[in-house]
This record gives sequence, C-alpha cells and structure tokens, in this order.
Amino acid sequence: MSFFDEVVPEDPGRERSARRRVWLVLGLLVLLAAAAYVALHRHAVDRVPLGTTVEGVPVGGLTADAAVHRLAGRLDPALETPITFVHGDRTLPLVPARAGVAADWAGTVAAAGAGADRWSPKDLWDFYTGGRDLTARFDIDPQRFANALDGLTRQIGRTAIEGTVEFHDGTARPVFGRTGLAVNHAKAQAIVQRLAFDHHRAELPIAVRHPYISRAEVRRAMTQFARPAMAAPVRLVIGGHAVMASPRLFGDAISMIPQRGRLVPLVNGSELVQDLRPVMRTLGPRPRDASVEIRDGRPHVTPAVYGASYDIDELASLFSKALRSGDDRVVRLHAAITAPRRTTADVRALGIRQRVGSFTVTGGTALLPRLENVLIRPGDSLHLADRLGTSSRPLGTALFAAALRAGVAIPSWTASSAFDDSLPVGMQATDVTVAPQPGRGALLVDARQHGADRVTVSIWSTPVRRVTLGVGARRQVSAPSVVESHKRSCVPRRGVPGFIVTVHRRVVVERDNRLAPEKYVSTYAPVSTIRCVPRPPSTSTASSG
Repeated sequence: MSFFDEVVPEDPGRERSARRRVWLVLGLLVLLAAAAYVALHRHAVDRVPLGTTVEGVPVGGLTADAAVHRLAGRLDPALETPITFVHGDRTLPLVPARAGVAADWAGTVAAAGAGADRWSPKDLWDFYTGGRDLTARFDIDPQRFANALDGLTRQIGRTAIEGTVEFHDGTARPVFGRTGLAVNHAKAQAIVQRLAFDHHRAELPIAVRHPYISRAEVRRAMTQFARPAMAAPVRLVIGGHAVMASPRLFGDAISMIPQRGRLVPLVNGSELVQDLRPVMRTLGPRPRDASVEIRDGRPHVTPAVYGASYDIDELASLFSKALRSGDDRVVRLHAAITAPRRTTADVRALGIRQRVGSFTVTGGTALLPRLENVLIRPGDSLHLADRLGTSSRPLGTALFAAALRAGVAIPSWTASSAFDDSLPVGMQATDVTVAPQPGRGALLVDARQHGADRVTVSIWSTPVRRVTLGVGARRQVSAPSVVESHKRSCVPRRGVPGFIVTVHRRVVVERDNRLAPEKYVSTYAPVSTIRCVPRPPSTSTASSG
C-alpha cells in the first residue's frame, strides 16, 4: 500500500439512502407512465381511430355516436339520388333508398374500430396510427331490392317467364316458360354499393335467363293436379260443423312452386281461411251471440258464431290431400269449439217477425241512440226513463202511442201534465214501461230519425189478432186563466183548457184469447193565456206634464 492510497471506511446509511432515492425515482417514473397510459386510454376508448374517413367523410377521433350522426347527416341524402344504369341507348335510373338500400352506419363505425376497449398497447397504437379510408356497409332489403331490379327488367323488354300453373276464379291456367333477359342481381347489388355515394353511370348487368320449369312439366301438373283440384267442391268438417267450399272460393289460396324441376302444389292456410269466410259465417276465432236488428225496413237475424280453435297448418295439409283424393273430397279437422251463449235458434224463437206498431213525433233526436234495437225478452220490460236516463215527452209519447197500437203490455205510464194539440189526445206521456204480453214473443223497440228532427219509434214482435182503440169525450173541462205581463221579455201565449180524457183499448191476442178491457186516463191541467200589455205611465211623469 502506498502513501497515497487512503482507506475510506464504508457508510452503510448513505448507501441505503442512495438506493431509496433510486427506487423512489423509478416509482415516480412508473406512476407517470401509468397515468399517461390511462390518459391515452381514456381519450381513445369508444372512439374512431385518428385519421379515419368513411366515403371521404372524416370521422377520426369522434365517439361512435357522433361518427354515426355525422355520416348519416352527410351521406344519407345521397341515397335519394338515382344511380343511372345504361342499357344500349336507354338510361334506367335506380334510387337506392327506394330500392331498399340503407347505409349501416353503426356497423361501419364498429368495423372502423370504435368499439375496442383500448387497454392493450396494440389497441392504443391502432387508435393513434391506424386511421384509413373505409367504404360504407349497407343493409339491403332483399325483397324491395329484387322488386326494383324486376322493374328494370320489365323496362328492358323480352323478360323471361317461368313455367307454372295459375289458379283464379275456380279455374286452372297453364303458364309456359319463355327464355328472356333479366338483370343480374348479384352484380347489380355490387354496382349499387360501389356507386351509392359516387353517382357515375354504369352498364346494366344483363343475364340470359332460361325457364326452370319445362313445358312438359307444366302439362303434367295440369293433368295430374290442377284440373282435378278445380273439378269439384270440397266438404270441410271442423269440429262437427260442416261447410261446402267451391273452387271459386279456395282457388286463390292454391299455388304451385318449383322444386327440383317439378311443380309442387302449396295451400296457403291463412289465405284459405280468409277465402272461406263467405261459407264459414257460423265459425270464427271467437264465439259471438246471435242478435236481431232492423235492417232495410225488416227484422234481420245475425247468426251466432261458434268459436273454433284449430291448427291452420293442419288445415292446409289436409286440404291439399283432399284435392288429390278424387271423389272423396272431405276435410275432417279437429277443433276446440266454444258455443255462444245465445244461438241462432234462440233468437229466431223470440218471434220477432213484423212491425206491430209505430208512431212519429217531432223532437227527441238527442236521446235517439239509446233507443235503437232494444230487445225485450219475455218476462222482461223496458222502462223508458231508466233507458234514457231522463224523461222525454216526444219519445215517451211515441213509445206509448206505438205500444197502444201494437197491443203489447203497458205495466205503467206517466201522462203529460199539459195538453199539446200537436200530439194525439190521451196518448201523451213523459214516461212509459212496455213489455211482451204473457205467452207472446219478445219485443224489439227501434227508433229512427227522419229529416232534421222527426223521430219514428217502432215496435217489432209477433202480432196479436186485433187491437181496438177508442178515445172518450173530454170531461171536467176548465178554462185557462189570463195573465197580463208588462215585461219587455214577454211572449204572448194562447191558453189551453184543462180536461180529463180516457183511452179505451181492447186486445184480442188470438181467436179465443181476449184480454180484459183497459183504460188509460189522462188529466191535463189548464195552461194560462199570457197577454203582453204596455207598462202604464208613472205618476211623476204625468204630474210633470
């Protein structure tokens, strides 16, 4: 050891302090890096990679919703502009939006990478450096697009015809195929997607189309199925209810579809049910009670409907088999039947056959809807005030007079307190109760409006043999009083005497069934005469003069 070599003793505390500083710096750097990574992630999550464009529209850095909104606002109007196809010397426009072509902006933005969670370094790198120019994705309605191309095909002319058999109005007609021109759907779709936002002209892709079904197959289908199917009606038995369906009804529900070069019959069950409605008036999806109403001036019974629940696909299958079965054309279909509460026979047994009484008055039109087609069964009655919710002299008088003439039972009635010379004497009422005669059929009360304010109330039932009405003489006649009025609002009125009158009725229900004579007494109070006279001059005015 030389003189200059000095031995420095080690300081453990200083060395530990230095190491702690190094670890602290490293920890701070790691925290800063983590914070920066989190910040980069938060900025990039659910956003489109920077520098991305779709059909030339910049969407980089936008959230997915904002990108969809921008693309829809700028590019969707272009789908309303027609693409021009050229065929020979003809131009054929096609509007993408009307052809069922719509841009799938949500799918386009998702394909651009807007849905990544951006936690991995690769995802972050792709966001900040992976921007590119993308094309739009489309959502195309196949049926609407095919219909639009078929329209272009018809404009070309020389369209191809597929061999088939058509059923209409109870007959079968052969349609023989023919070779023709048609638009190539796959190539046309590719052109539309390419030019949807860049409206250049394009040559219409044309293909030669040959019929799939031969003429011989059409003849075979006519001979073996079509003509026999339309040769006779089919008897349909659903849950015990039988109906007869003619070819004129079920023909439209039958079609023949191509399958491996053959024509195969197909029965559309839903359409068959619709076509058979004229002969299935008493069967429906839900039960409905029979009813009676006045139609075209006579009582009309609407038949009851039995609710039938069955499998429509099974109906179509059995019907198709019956069309091939030759003479035994019967379809027996299992169904769950729900009977109505009131059958057609029940309603016909009510005995509502003809109009037995009617009367026409002026007024009461506001309450008219409550008195249309009101059915009163034997043992029940109709209380007019309860039915209308109030009393009514026009309708009460009309119903009372009609009931008197019809010979029906009148358990109670309320006479009008004042006589109206425009209405029949002794038959004026504000309320009345009517009911069927014991042992007779039901009643149907119906009110109809004529003109502005004329109302006819009619009663329909089983008629009695004879009704005799008589109005007695007026008794206890009292003269009206005279009232003078000086009011400026005075309206003069002619007085009406008060009196009592009796209406006699005799009803012969049948030859040997005469009801007891009935009396209906009306008491009319006198109505005062009102005279309008000038006001006399006051005393102060006379003195001043």
